[in-house]
Amino acid sequence: MFTNTTTYFFALEQGYYILILSHHILVIAYFSPNYIHMLISKGQETVSMEFSDLLKKAKQTLLYFYPQDETPGCTLEAITFTIYLQTFLDHGIQVVWVSKDSSESHCKFIEKDGLQIPLISDPDLTLHKQFGARGEKNMYGKIYEGTIRSTFLLAPSGEILKARRNVKATGHVEKVLRELKLAN
Repeated sequence: MFTNTTTYFFALEQGYYILILSHHILVIAYFSPNYIHMLISKGQETVSMEFSDLLKKAKQTLLYFYPQDETPGCTLEAITFTIYLQTFLDHGIQVVWVSKDSSESHCKFIEKDGLQIPLISDPDLTLHKQFGARGEKNMYGKIYEGTIRSTFLLAPSGEILKARRNVKATGHVEKVLRELKLAN
């Protein structure tokens, strides 16, 4: 899953400049985990916290950017991540999803589909932009700006250990498990 991506980091005082080379595409993003405040929904509870505090809750964090709550692809993938969640947790990896949807939408999504994955509400696209998970997309010849399905494995410090962009909903969880050597 992450094998075709090379990531270089240049540490700065308040964050990282990230250069990601993948399939001959260069993405430059600025990431500063200490200054992002967010709302995170788990079940019917929504809490407010700093992104840096979230990262410290586990050995590693698998951060996944997805387009929208309750769409067929996102629902299928969310249910699959929930099925395999314990495997990630057993290896010290928390799984957290991010979309631009509201906390209220997240709570409905969680309740309707019995999800166990925390969802971050990022309506102003702060995290999306910092991770380069927002950009130009092409659907049936129509160009528009949208969420680029992306997965990042993060250390508690915020360092990106692995990155994958333009992932497909179908089979994504299984690819992540294989790449992280958590499954055969």
